[in-house]
Amino acid sequence: ADITGGVRRFSGVLRQGDTGDDVAELQAMLSFISQDIPEVPDVALTGTFGPQTAASVRAFQAQFSLPQTGVVGESTWTEIASIYSDLLVGARRNPGQFGGQNISQ
Repeated sequence: ADITGGVRRFSGVLRQGDTGDDVAELQAMLSFISQDIPEVPDVALTGTFGPQTAASVRAFQAQFSLPQTGVVGESTWTEIASIYSDLLVGARRNPGQFGGQNISQ
């Protein structure tokens, strides 16, 4: 696995009917993302890319202005992994760690 910035690269394609570890990893990321971004439906962690996973992928794609195919290629995987990583880092602040604030001009 080639890792850049804490996010595993993926160069394949995942679509409805696929099974395996890559699908399970995709589902875990989508499920985590759904906790913070309610427009992305939660998915069961089954390792099988079924209609529920496809719907969640399409919702994610719509939310982040990607083509709404329900298919996960390199660009969709990279965006999902990037959002997941950003949310995970934010969720893992140490007690007392300053979370920052929005700055407006």
